[in-house]
Amino acid sequence: MAKVCEESVKRFCIAHQPVALAPLKDVAQTFSELQQKRHIADYDSSTVWTKANAETWVEQADTAFKNWRSVQSLPQAQDFLLYLFLPKLMPRPEPKTPKPDRN
Repeated sequence: MAKVCEESVKRFCIAHQPVALAPLKDVAQTFSELQQKRHIADYDSSTVWTKANAETWVEQADTAFKNWRSVQSLPQAQDFLLYLFLPKLMPRPEPKTPKPDRN
């Protein structure tokens, strides 16, 4: 799921998506960031967490849910949701073609 979110954010930036899709980018970024935090919490017992950290992350999640509600009916959001659950369906990034040598 994190890979789908990260890839979605990259594609959003590369494709210069319209401002109307910015909330979808935020949803993907927030999901990825909070999933990383959860993995740290699950597997790194040396990490110290504060109440302020937790409150910030809850606010981020709340904002992401609000953003999702604002874009959930868009086709791009439906595609994102599909790829979250079925990542093998996500189109692979176009391979970078080498630039011709100008010598």
